[in-house]
Amino acid sequence: MAPAVREQIIAATNGSTVNMLAIDGLQRPQFKLPPKELVDDFTFIVSNYWKKKTINQTQISTLTALRDTLLPKLMSGEIKSKFVEINSNRYDS
Repeated sequence: MAPAVREQIIAATNGSTVNMLAIDGLQRPQFKLPPKELVDDFTFIVSNYWKKKTINQTQISTLTALRDTLLPKLMSGEIKSKFVEINSNRYDS
């Protein structure tokens, strides 16, 4: 919580032994908002990150399910995989 907001809420409390906060104490604090253009720019940029996050989560779920299905079958020998050695020097001249 920002110190300025905390100070506004504390100022709205009353009571000698136990501080009480009336509902209007939460309605009184004033918050400074950035300009609408800045909020719109931020929202546009962040929305692309949220879309990518959703795509990544879907891929993770798919790959996890695939791993959980294939790994036990590979370990038990129920299915076999061909091992292909990749020559890391094949592009060297």
